[in-house]
Amino acid sequence: MHEALEDICDSLDKIADAALQGWSDNRTLLDVFGWNAPAVTRHDLSNLAKSLADRIKKAAPDEIDADLLVTLEDIPRRLQILQANTVPQLYNGNGVQAAPIYISTIRWIENILEPLLYWRLVNDTKSMPVHLARRLRSLQADLNQIVPEKNLLEQQIKLIRDANEAAESLPTDLESLKLARNEVGRISTETAGLLGKIDEKHKDAERLLGLLVSSELEASKLVQQCNEAYRITTTVGLAASFDQRAVSLNRSVWTWVTGLLIALI
Repeated sequence: MHEALEDICDSLDKIADAALQGWSDNRTLLDVFGWNAPAVTRHDLSNLAKSLADRIKKAAPDEIDADLLVTLEDIPRRLQILQANTVPQLYNGNGVQAAPIYISTIRWIENILEPLLYWRLVNDTKSMPVHLARRLRSLQADLNQIVPEKNLLEQQIKLIRDANEAAESLPTDLESLKLARNEVGRISTETAGLLGKIDEKHKDAERLLGLLVSSELEASKLVQQCNEAYRITTTVGLAASFDQRAVSLNRSVWTWVTGLLIALI
């Protein structure tokens, strides 16, 4: 915190203690001195300065504008004069005049310190309380240390997400794997049965093939025999036909010879 603000806090604490210790009555000034006195107790007047000092300590600004610093450096002197001249008058019958002076002075100091303690209503959207600005600078420094590892962090986050998705889908995958294994077992059993049947059919086919080869040989022999019989039958038929024609021709010749002889006679 800036040194000028430390001096102001010390002065506010002293005047708050003086306002509290200056009287022992806990009633309001209105109750004691009448309608024209403010309705505040000695505790209220003390807390007015004490709470302002606490807010300054909490904000703890360390940077102050040069023009504002001139005014702030003079505040401890003014508070000292207020404590020496006005605070003793709060409870001796002059509180009607002294209390407003005391309250207005504390409020004036609070108004002067407002840019350092509260949000400033200005057009600059970057304006903010000093303690927030300090906190943001700290966060910015932390971020600057994290940024170089951004890619690594993104990769790690991606791995974590992938692992989480894999863990969530693992029960479903295991169930699918179990079903697939059962299906493979069923298909393997059916395939073994089919292979047995195929082997049996293969043996039947080989047996039938042997029968076909044997039948082919037998058929070939039968065809040769048929051809031989057909050849013999054809030869015998032709010979019988020639013989019949020879007999017929012989008869015809004799007929013609007989007719010729008769004709000659």
